[in-house]
Amino acid sequence: MQVRRRKLRKSFARSIGMSTIQNQIGMAIFLIFAFVILSASIISKDFSNFIRSSAMSVFMPVAEFVASPVYAVRDGFDAVTDLSTLRAENVALKAENEKLQKWYWAAQSLEKENTRFERMLNVIQTNIMENYDIVTAQVLADTSNEFVKSYMLSVGASDGVEEGMAVLSGAHLIGRIIEVNEHTSRIMLVTDISAKIPVLIEGGEEDIRAIMAGQNNDKPELLYLPNDMVFEDGVSVVTSGHGGLLPAGLQVGMTKQTRNGEALLVDLGETPSSAHMVHILKAKNK
Repeated sequence: MQVRRRKLRKSFARSIGMSTIQNQIGMAIFLIFAFVILSASIISKDFSNFIRSSAMSVFMPVAEFVASPVYAVRDGFDAVTDLSTLRAENVALKAENEKLQKWYWAAQSLEKENTRFERMLNVIQTNIMENYDIVTAQVLADTSNEFVKSYMLSVGASDGVEEGMAVLSGAHLIGRIIEVNEHTSRIMLVTDISAKIPVLIEGGEEDIRAIMAGQNNDKPELLYLPNDMVFEDGVSVVTSGHGGLLPAGLQVGMTKQTRNGEALLVDLGETPSSAHMVHILKAKNK
């Protein structure tokens, strides 16, 4: 056992000695190489430059080869960063475009609404404005069914609205108030089959009286016409005011013959289905 330990110690000592000798030899070679280069740089600049250029020629390709993965990773990172930036900018531009489109359509809607209001205010006859106050209302809902053609409005008794008041869209009659609540009201449209309105057909030597009767469509019929009269299309039809049901002189529409000529209809100046804002005529003494 002791003999074996002695052999191991000798082997270990030899390996240590060999390693130390190798390190010393390597260090000596390095020092000699450094001394030669230093001496050459002192003795001959050309030789020094040759050594330096040779070393650069050897080490530069190696350095570039080692650095190439780093450059590739850096370029890839830059590309990903640029792509992320482009995507973010694209999302921002899309959001901005959507916002501008919303503003555009809002402006278009406001312009149409403004035009409608201007038309409402400009075309109402002067004599009506002198005798009536105007209550402006919004159409809240179409409450029509198979038997009744009606709308719900956004004004009621608290706004001075009463049953029987005329309702205009633009300058044309579209109905009258038939039901009033505190803050809402309901109108029966001139197209309702129950609507019977005294009217005048203008344009001849004298105005012709008739009754405009709703038919649950957009073309009310004119009843009780003289048998010997021939009517042309496009003649103005206005309220007569007979019976005090509605003010006289309100524009309703124009005459329109049926194809077979058996009936005379009214082509309404304002189709109720297109009404969004309306005017209610309120007598000034009320």
